Amino acid sequence: MTPSFKLICTDLDRTFLNAQGQPSPQNANAIRQAVAAGYAFVVASGRRLASIAALYQALGVRGDKIFFNGACIADADNQVIAGTALTPAQLTTLMAIGQQFGLNLSLSALEAGFEYVPPTATWVPGYLNVLPHDLTALTTAVQTTTIYKLSFSGERPALEAAAAAVRAQTAVTCSWTDTHFLEMTAPGVNKLTGLQHLCALRGIAMTATVAFGDYENDAALLHGAGLGVAMSNALPMVQAAANQVVDNRAFDGVAQVVRTLL
Repeated sequence: MTPSFKLICTDLDRTFLNAQGQPSPQNANAIRQAVAAGYAFVVASGRRLASIAALYQALGVRGDKIFFNGACIADADNQVIAGTALTPAQLTTLMAIGQQFGLNLSLSALEAGFEYVPPTATWVPGYLNVLPHDLTALTTAVQTTTIYKLSFSGERPALEAAAAAVRAQTAVTCSWTDTHFLEMTAPGVNKLTGLQHLCALRGIAMTATVAFGDYENDAALLHGAGLGVAMSNALPMVQAAANQVVDNRAFDGVAQVVRTLL
């Protein structure tokens, strides 16, 4: 093992996973070899815990997990060990902005998700088989459920206008996670703060971490890691935040770097 590094942290979509949403054999084998060699493996994603836990099971490895873009951390047994939620006041303001610009809304809690699609929507996430046009479940959840992430989705111009409003009217963390998705977490909460918290718990220096990513919600993570690695398909701002740029997911860029650590 390279003495200076102890932990490998990666984003999933467009980074570790291929176009089919699966790790390539090369990326999967590189991580298995790294874990066998003693490295800690940590996924940092905007996804839900269940989705990330299923990936660890498929890989046959154990490890901590950072989810909801850094708002929550779970251990190797999928027990949540840290979390920072959005407040009802913050959620109410964000929902009003989303409605103002005609966007789809999604609230993320540990055990459930709450979705709203306005009747005027012209772009809808592919994962929605039924279009929920009633806001009641969301407004109730704001007051009764701990919500860690709120997402807007829709057409890009409306999202850009909403992003400007969120940044002008609130202090929440607001970042792009894809062309049609904008995601918000509590102020100061992102993948980097999630990794910093986890490293403090595990007694690992940030200088001993290697992180991979491609989109705006990865930029701080790559800048703050001991070695930040951007995929060649990463946004320019993400490449600028990284120490190194490697081949994209189609060419197993994660595996290329991990193999150099073994």
